[in-house]
Parts: sequence; structure tokens; C-alpha cells
Amino acid sequence: MAKKVNSKNSGRGQKQAFAFSAPGAMSVQLVGDFTHWQDKPINMQKGAFTSLPFTRTFLPQLHGRHSDHEVRTRLILSYDTRDSLSIPRRGSWLTLFGSIADRSLLSSVSYSVFGVEGRYYYPIGQRFTLASHAALRYMPVGKNVPFWALSRLGGDRSDLGERQPLRGFGDSRFADRNLFVANLELRARVFSLELFGTRTTL
Repeated sequence: MAKKVNSKNSGRGQKQAFAFSAPGAMSVQLVGDFTHWQDKPINMQKGAFTSLPFTRTFLPQLHGRHSDHEVRTRLILSYDTRDSLSIPRRGSWLTLFGSIADRSLLSSVSYSVFGVEGRYYYPIGQRFTLASHAALRYMPVGKNVPFWALSRLGGDRSDLGERQPLRGFGDSRFADRNLFVANLELRARVFSLELFGTRTTL
């Protein structure tokens, strides 16, 4: 099955993605991404906090500030037994992925990424759920990787193979080539009701 996965335009960068997938508990996806990062160089200026180092001083050779683009191919293998995609109470989700972008394949940058991400949910009674999560992202190839292709940690959003959430910190607060994160949560269900034919759970 082929489908358009997403289209993003943040004003600075544009991203298009298309996927060929075989759905089921065990699924395989072949995803093609095209990312165009801005048309003009980023003009970095000093911020209000003098106690923090200036980005241009701390990272004088920051790659990705100028106009770049990539054509990236990703292979994703997933196993999913969760009882719900939005608010799961039991089951597991495991994904292995690998991606490559190369100058010989129409990209302005070259790098490769491999990783694994997993989640496991275990119900404790009727109200509580123990939720665990771990992710690893490894970038073995790529000397001058642009900053927008690095592993990112922070915020409350998760993108497979790109960024991971970390509560209490801003979006993409930490960035580097490699990443490992693990967390454990105890979730409580406050109430659940059906309103106008829709089940609402908090």
C-alpha cells in the first residue's frame, strides 16, 4: 500500500514523505523523504542571557545554516500489539529503522542512521497503567551532518528516528549525533465516558 505520510512547512524548512507499507501486527515500511531547508542562510544573533555561550562561538562550524536539501530513504520494521493507538493499556510496540542520504543520490549532505524504539504497557487494576519506553539512535556515517538531521531530545513530541520527548525541557533542547533515552511512567485513568458516540478518557 502506498500513501503520502506527511507534509511539513515550518517557514524555514519543507518536508515531503511518501511510504509503501504492508500493514498488520508485523509491518514493513519503505519511506522516501525529501527535505528542503530554507532558501536563505540563518542569521544568528546573541541572546539576552550573557551567561550562556553564543552559538556562533560555541559551534563556529555549525553545519546546516545555509540552503541544504536531502533525499533520504528509510526502512522501518514494526511489531505492534497495543490495544489502542491513542491511549493503550496493554501490549507492546517495537520498531527497527535505518535510513541513508547521500550526495550521489541527489542530496547535498551524506549520512546514515540506525536505531530501535520500543514501548510496553502493563495494566495494574482498572485505573493504572505502567508505561515504559526506550529509544536508541546511532549515526555511524556523516562527518558534516546538518544540525536539523541530528538526534534531538526535549519537549513533548516524538518523531520516529528523529526526536524524542523529555518532559521539563524545551523542544529539541539537546542535539547530538547519537541518542539514548529510557523512561517509566505510572498513568492513572481519572474518568471515562461516552459522549455523542465518542469515548472520552482522561
